[in-house]
Amino acid sequence: MFDRLKHLFNTLSTQWSTDPAARGAAKMAAGAILVVEGLFGTIRSGGGRGSGGLVGGLVGVVVGVVFMGLGQWMTPGFEDGTLVEGRIVDVREGFSDGRASYSAVFAYSVDGQEYQFTSSSSSGSRPVLGEIVQIVYSAAEPRNAYRADGIDGNMHRIFFGMGGIVAVLAFFSLIVSLGLLGIGIWLFRTGRAERRSAGVSQGFMADLLSLAGRARSGEIKIHETAAGIAGASQGTLYR
Repeated sequence: MFDRLKHLFNTLSTQWSTDPAARGAAKMAAGAILVVEGLFGTIRSGGGRGSGGLVGGLVGVVVGVVFMGLGQWMTPGFEDGTLVEGRIVDVREGFSDGRASYSAVFAYSVDGQEYQFTSSSSSGSRPVLGEIVQIVYSAAEPRNAYRADGIDGNMHRIFFGMGGIVAVLAFFSLIVSLGLLGIGIWLFRTGRAERRSAGVSQGFMADLLSLAGRARSGEIKIHETAAGIAGASQGTLYR
């Protein structure tokens, strides 16, 4: 994402050639680079593309929102929930792909009656017997309970937080992609108009697709265009 922003700022800070044909060709090349990066993500030095782009941003936003929804759905709670101290009284051991996993068994007391339940999560670390934990149970039905601290009690927050971070980053990436597309097309149109005024004219889509294809394949080198040169570059002439 930062590479794409750098390419955008490099292009915007360029001092273009005074020759209309050279200036137009340089703007078209830089515009094609920005269009490709807006659509597909950062172009690698050897051609191809990296992660990101318009579709990547959209997918990221959707995935982030889904994770946030899962976190909200996983949020435990009872209308008559009561907090009480419990402890780990046993450990359930299982195996997956030859690796041991452990689930804690919690015990808590309500009005002298002891209740137990097994954690819904497991890990590769063995729980410590006798460890004090926080339990929330339903006053109407004390056997219904969940752990309120540790991984068990915070799993929904982890999902919601991860989803929020992914959604925000993806949304910002999407805004960057749209900005690159808009400025790239504007730059390409401006460059094409300047080339046409200099007597060089081709079809808009033919020019755009041709240069975009060359940029994505690596035939047009980013570091040779205004998008890849910091400072007062005039850009490179591509005919």
